[in-house]
Amino acid sequence: MPKKSLKAAFNAACNRFFELAKEWENARSVPWDAVDDARQAVLNARDDLQGAQLTPDEWDDVIQDIIAVSDTHERLKPPSP
Repeated sequence: MPKKSLKAAFNAACNRFFELAKEWENARSVPWDAVDDARQAVLNARDDLQGAQLTPDEWDDVIQDIIAVSDTHERLKPPSP
C-alpha cells in the first residue's frame, strides 16, 4: 500500500478515536468498547506504517498522535470494578 494511503488510514483512525472519545466524555453515548476498539485501530494503523519509509518528521507526527491517543485513552478509561 502506498505511503500516502497508509498515512491517510492512520489519520482517519486517529480522527475516529477522538470522535468516539469525545462522545464518551460528553455523554457516554457510545460504549467504552467502541472507544477501546478505536484505540486498537490506531495502534494497528501505526503498525501498518512500519514499512512505509516515513521521514523523521513524519514519524515525529505519528509519535505525537500516539501519545495523544494514549493519554486520552488513559484519562477517560473507566475504573476497573
